[in-house]
Amino acid sequence: MTFLRQVATRVQTNIPRILARRWLGAAVAGVLLLLLAAPIAAHPANEASAVEIPFTSDNGVPMVKVMVNGKGPYTFIVDTGEEHLAVINPKIAKDLGLPQVGMGETSDPTNNQKLQAPMFLAAGLEFGGFKAEKVEMFGLDVGLDGVVGLPIFREYLCEFQPASNRIVLRRASLPASNGQDIFSYTTPIGIPDMEMIIAGKALRVHVDAGNPIQMSFPKSMTAGFEWASAPEKIGEAGTIANRFSIFEGRLKTDLHLGRYVFRQPYVVVSDINGTHANFGFGFFKLFQSVSFDQKNRRVRFERDGAAIQIGPG
Repeated sequence: MTFLRQVATRVQTNIPRILARRWLGAAVAGVLLLLLAAPIAAHPANEASAVEIPFTSDNGVPMVKVMVNGKGPYTFIVDTGEEHLAVINPKIAKDLGLPQVGMGETSDPTNNQKLQAPMFLAAGLEFGGFKAEKVEMFGLDVGLDGVVGLPIFREYLCEFQPASNRIVLRRASLPASNGQDIFSYTTPIGIPDMEMIIAGKALRVHVDAGNPIQMSFPKSMTAGFEWASAPEKIGEAGTIANRFSIFEGRLKTDLHLGRYVFRQPYVVVSDINGTHANFGFGFFKLFQSVSFDQKNRRVRFERDGAAIQIGPG
């Protein structure tokens, strides 16, 4: 899961990935069974050839107004870095009388601290032109009303169009990966995980609309990077279980993603250990559209020019 929390800094940053598990212990004769999160399938209620979902992005990430069981609206982030169908503030879940269907355990990868939270079941969610039924929601206070995860759209080709502030859903699929603008990805922890070439090395990247920053790297990944401008501290950031410093610098080398070349980009460095870079919604905004084909695990980045500049801030 990803969410943003600003802690005395001039930029907002993300809460890095929170790995989630579902706890199904009550009915198993006292045996505690921990399973990697595999959300109950949502059932899209509308079968139109295309569904449009408008969003706002004043806070740097896509946000939608969501009706839960016909009540609301509530403010949710649309987060491709969320492995659940949805997340809801437990207070709102209680106010709505949502039934609890289990417990979840989360682990903050910045310090491996574990937390437990309830799982709730909503009869229906509705936002924009999209409806889903019988949605299992992870109960966690992330500072807003909730989060909509990418898996809720898995029956559709999900296209983010940042310039027009909308998401378009179609019953379609992407062509095979061509290594130019269409790429295969994996989902080892339930979120898009792909490869990018940095300084001639293949590194793993999470594609994460819940983070406003364009490109961020854990400090542990930056050993060997050459800098045109060395990273300087720009503030502090926080997760629900950790706080850490963040820095910004300009790379001396270019970054490559298929046909796209990022010329000596400015990037953010988080003072944490980690195995993945994070490309946030600021990265999405560099393209006319970013499309996810979850059934085939492919993502497409579309824009006219191949050379891309990323400045500071």
